[in-house]
Amino acid sequence: MCWKPASRRAPALRASAPWFPRTRLQLAQGNAGACRRRLPRDRAGPARYGRTTGWDANYDGDLASFRLTNLVRDALGLVSAFGYKSVDAVIGHDFGSSVAAWCALLRPDVFRSVALMSAPFAGPPSLPFNTVDGPTRPAQQDPVHRELAALPRPRKHYQWYYSTREANADMHRAPRGVHDFLRAYYHHKSADWKDNAPYPLKSWSAGEWQNCRPIM
Repeated sequence: MCWKPASRRAPALRASAPWFPRTRLQLAQGNAGACRRRLPRDRAGPARYGRTTGWDANYDGDLASFRLTNLVRDALGLVSAFGYKSVDAVIGHDFGSSVAAWCALLRPDVFRSVALMSAPFAGPPSLPFNTVDGPTRPAQQDPVHRELAALPRPRKHYQWYYSTREANADMHRAPRGVHDFLRAYYHHKSADWKDNAPYPLKSWSAGEWQNCRPIM
């Protein structure tokens, strides 16, 4: 996320998903006017990444600290630490988009406007309605994950894979080291790889996804 303070002139803050190096370029392109006017900005790495403390890194540990409402509390604490009561804008990129959206939704008095990059916000979840005379409906499971697993060449959505127990060790202890793994990963996703030819999917279905090139 990033934000521009509302009162006195001081750095605005950007905190985005740390694994996407394109963030700086996108922010520069999307905020060209702000850059030309030299609006102050600040950047902070999100909590629960890298060398930050105060969270449980165990796969079976407590996930409460990762809840979006807790991430909003982190953002509020950071704004307050800089000495501000409110900020003009909060700008989120990728995972930071969700955090920025919830910041503006929960505390519009502090985060006066919001801009999202690379990831849309579907809005808050709906509340159970008219449940006095009947039970609430159970959450529906997305069938696409079962369909992907049933393909002749089984696939798995990358976010689904990242949530598995083995994902961290697969990347952190890659045979050629995490540096080479990340370098190849970003190259594979970039326009520098000549075989990278993205196209819009016609539907959210395993049939469409089976023609996509696997990332890993």
